[in-house]
Amino acid sequence: MKIEGSRVLITGGARRVGRTIVEHLAALGAHVFIHYNSSETEANSLVEALRCRGYQADCVQADFDQPERIEEFVSTLPPIDVLVNNASIFPRTPLKEVTLAQWRNILDVNLTAPVLLAVRLGAMMKTRGAGVIINLTDCGVHRPYPNYLPYLVSKGGLETATLVLAQELAPQVRVAAIAPGTVLPPPEISPAILDAIKNRSLLRRVGHPQDIAGAVAFVIENEFVTGCTLTIDGGTTIS
Repeated sequence: MKIEGSRVLITGGARRVGRTIVEHLAALGAHVFIHYNSSETEANSLVEALRCRGYQADCVQADFDQPERIEEFVSTLPPIDVLVNNASIFPRTPLKEVTLAQWRNILDVNLTAPVLLAVRLGAMMKTRGAGVIINLTDCGVHRPYPNYLPYLVSKGGLETATLVLAQELAPQVRVAAIAPGTVLPPPEISPAILDAIKNRSLLRRVGHPQDIAGAVAFVIENEFVTGCTLTIDGGTTIS
């Protein structure tokens, strides 16, 4: 699918990696729809900045902690050609401290909401005859790390959903996942831990948001990509 002239919904698109994806696709000619939950100021600022550069951009709000409202959210959208399920939460949850409320919250936001969104928008894309869905997962699904059980389960479920959706929506709609490694580590991370993360990568570095944005563009434009996970982790998974 050509990016230029397409309508792309990027969930969690106001901040961090999502923002870079938005900026990259807008620069390639997409009309970007920036979903946000609480980052209204950042979303509006990004829309204004993109429009000042001559790009097409709008923002839309939805709380994915309430997946039962996905249907209502979808009804407010124009026809969407590409869905990028980027929004997620990443709370630290040591095994002994996991509660049912935490479990439900993390899976609602990271798995239930994006899958329901993909199902609804995917059905519309299939009826129109074309579409692309990209799910952002995590390379930790295949090399898990401690203290993030609900998060990693949610991302593993999203990777499985990618395979099922690719089968169900073919051949009109392509569905793929992108599994980043460490990108934009939190500023409070210690130098020792950051060095350890870099040393686990074959490339001896962490990722840049542009690495992920470029991968998203690749999946959108490559008409023979579906039903797979593209791992962008600098070789961490196999090191």
